Amino acid sequence: MFAPRHVFGQDKRHLAVGQSITFLRRERTVTKSSPTFFVGLHKTGSSFLQRALPQAPVDFVQLGEEGLLEYLRSDPEFTPDEFRHRLGCLQGVTGARPLVVSSEGLSGTMFGHDRIEPVVAADRIKLTWPSARIVIVVRRQWDYLLSAYGFHVVRRFEAANIGDFLDREGPRGLYAKLEYDKLVHCYQERFGAGRVKVLPMEWMSAEPENFLADLCRFIGVSAPDGLVVERVNQSTRIGVLLQTMRWSNRLLRRPIKRMRRQRRTDWFDLKESIAAWGNRSLDRFSRIEVPGRIISQLESTVSNSNARLSELADLDLAKWNYPLPSD
Repeated sequence: MFAPRHVFGQDKRHLAVGQSITFLRRERTVTKSSPTFFVGLHKTGSSFLQRALPQAPVDFVQLGEEGLLEYLRSDPEFTPDEFRHRLGCLQGVTGARPLVVSSEGLSGTMFGHDRIEPVVAADRIKLTWPSARIVIVVRRQWDYLLSAYGFHVVRRFEAANIGDFLDREGPRGLYAKLEYDKLVHCYQERFGAGRVKVLPMEWMSAEPENFLADLCRFIGVSAPDGLVVERVNQSTRIGVLLQTMRWSNRLLRRPIKRMRRQRRTDWFDLKESIAAWGNRSLDRFSRIEVPGRIISQLESTVSNSNARLSELADLDLAKWNYPLPSD
């Protein structure tokens, strides 16, 4: 028995033989209660939340599964009923607990909004669940840029130095991503300020238990006891380590790209393990910084955006050393 076309549309090929009956039986799983959506951003602790929140009494799913992210943000035949139906077909959705839906892709791509427009996703979430809760985690912009660069060196094939990387990717949308207030305003305009929670990643790093407890209160569930989360997706800022990986990326890019996907993943995992070791063992070595000329170029835009964000979300960003207007 095959799943009818309406279950997964063009993505029905993702169903393995024997899965279709189970999915069809669960098509009414999602309740009509409003879920909580984590709307990115990239490199702001999403992996931590994806491991921490399932320890709380929630149904937790990621939109990347079964093509749901692309369906939500770009399918011209999108309908709210179909979206609710597809969510109900995902493994782990019971309908008995609050639903939490996560995807960095809801905020656009890492290099800005030029390829994926986040307003479409916001409008469609609003159309499906008018009273949904929205969570957006932000990060100091200079740290965001360094983390994006480190990620592309460790988990991709980036061979350029930090300055050349930012000169290339900044105008392609990466710099636009730094104006967090625009994304927050987009969701507040649709759902209201009281249903949009904005949290600084720096609080997550400093006090993960308190951060998660505050987040769970917003969702309406109790925080998990004995939180255990292993750090993943580690990058590094240690200059000598990044330099070595850049050389390896330049030399090995072509042969590794010809490998099977699992072999490529193994290669990236090895580099990440080396980065984690370096973060523990190479503290005495200097770390890279965002070049001063780029900070000067962006400081006014970033500071003004943070000032607007402080007002929109009632956040004390100065406490976490975010760039703010000097006056």
